[in-house]
Amino acid sequence: MPLPSVATRRYAPVVAGDEWHFGGRYYGVTWAGSPDSMDAELDDLAPAPERGTVARVALPDDRAIEPTFVQFEREPLPLALVEKFIQEARRGRPSA
Repeated sequence: MPLPSVATRRYAPVVAGDEWHFGGRYYGVTWAGSPDSMDAELDDLAPAPERGTVARVALPDDRAIEPTFVQFEREPLPLALVEKFIQEARRGRPSA
């Protein structure tokens, strides 16, 4: 069984003030590339203590493979935040 790919590059979070403010917390999206996918990570940024990466959308380079969503945070995330994150992930997906 092959080992999972390791992220090879990361980009700065995309934060637009109140646009990413949900449930009293600020979030941002960080992109991580690997040899076989481009992943969008949803990061909890403020207020302290930050919770780090709370969810990820994996966008495989092979368009025949369905994108996946994984939530790492045990606490519920606001639905509007999850919807916005998925929309951002789909919009930011690199073109083939």
